[in-house]
Order: sequence, then structure tokens, then C-alpha cells
Amino acid sequence: MLLPQGASGARLLTNPVVSAIGWAATVLGLILTIYFYVQSTKKRDLVYFVNPVQAVVVKTGESLNLNVFYGNHELKRPAPFSAR
Repeated sequence: MLLPQGASGARLLTNPVVSAIGWAATVLGLILTIYFYVQSTKKRDLVYFVNPVQAVVVKTGESLNLNVFYGNHELKRPAPFSAR
């Protein structure tokens, strides 16, 4: 591209409009970089595994005698819900 006499790239870069566009593009690029990085990170869910060797299988109808412990504390069964 041919520039008119006296015009130079330095004068173009010192133009306030060009500088403002450059700063806006830089800020927008940084914001989008952070946004897409956060979107790409994995969201972890709680996963648990019961060792089948240590698991006790409860037959249907025998769950009334089942006690569940967390640590040394027994987890109590909630009262049955009845819709009225």
C-alpha cells in the first residue's frame, strides 16, 4: 500500500483513535481468555465406591433391622412421610 508523502507508520500508531482501539482489543482479549479458561476447567462431582467384598446385601423386607453408621455415630432413620 502506498502512503501519501509525509505519512508514516509511526504517525498512524500515535493516533489516539488507533491507540484506543488497541487498548480495547487488549482488554477484551484478556477478559475472553479468562472466561474461556474457566469454562474449560472440569467440574468435579462427588463419587463413591463400595467395596463389594465388605458390602452386606440386604434382602427385601429385611431392611427394618438395618443399622447405618457414619464413623461411630448411628444414622437414624427419618420419620415416614405421610401426605395429608
